[in-house]
Order: sequence, then C-alpha cells, then structure tokens
Amino acid sequence: MPPTATEKPHEREHDSLLSAAEKRLLVWIAERLPKQVSSDHLSLLGLSSMLAAGLAFGGASWNSWLLLGVIAALATNWFGDSLDGTVARVRNQQRPRYGFYVDHVLDVAGALFLFGGMSASKGHAIHACRMLGTRPLDEDLPHGGGGDR
Repeated sequence: MPPTATEKPHEREHDSLLSAAEKRLLVWIAERLPKQVSSDHLSLLGLSSMLAAGLAFGGASWNSWLLLGVIAALATNWFGDSLDGTVARVRNQQRPRYGFYVDHVLDVAGALFLFGGMSASKGHAIHACRMLGTRPLDEDLPHGGGGDR
C-alpha cells in the first residue's frame, strides 16, 4: 500500500564510515544466496543468534570460553539482520510496512535476549549493564553477587 498524503515513506539512512562498503557486500551476498533462503529465514537467523548470544553471556559465568560464542552469535546476527532487507530489495520482494514492523519487533526481542543474558552473567557484563541503567540479576543476593564490588 503506497503512503497516503499525510504519511512520509520511511527513508533508510546509513552514514557510517563503512556503510558504502557494507552495502556493496550485502548486495553481493544477496545476489548469490540460494533462492530457497528467504528474507524471513534471515530474520529468524538474526533473532535466534541474539538468543544464542544471550544464552552464551548467561553461561559465561560458568565457562568464560562461552564469550567467544557471544562474538560468533553477534556476527551471525549482523549477517541475518543486515541481509534480510537487502535480499527482499534485491529480489524485488519488499513488504515495506510488514518488513519494517517485523524488523523492529525482532530487534527489540533480540535486545531483550542479549541484555537478559548480560544481566544473568556474573561479572562479565556488569559494567555494560550499569551503563544501560540496569543491574545484574544477582546483585542484591545475600552472597554479594555482582562480581566486582
């Protein structure tokens, strides 16, 4: 459905140092992806990778090697979340309102997964939690929790 007279179409703004190179890379990848891989699959990949990042953060209290999993999950999230819209545009399968809505809802859910895992982590992400105005889940527990007091 085209925008009405009172609506302004959404304009994407990418003005970071690497945005032009990233856009070329994403278009190059999108043109080479198998047709069976849809933008919805990539959106699901992005969301599930944020869940994996949150779980890895939460588990890092017991095994700090899981922090490498956080890095891998965030890289996978970049792939899925950045590529889903590009695939839709390259294949001319845009769904502007639906895609915009789904992208934002999945971004919020992914952030909740990530920050939930950071909050569950004992000490590994305490400073990040405090910068965000949150606190680790165990900060007020009788054993002292919080990791860096």
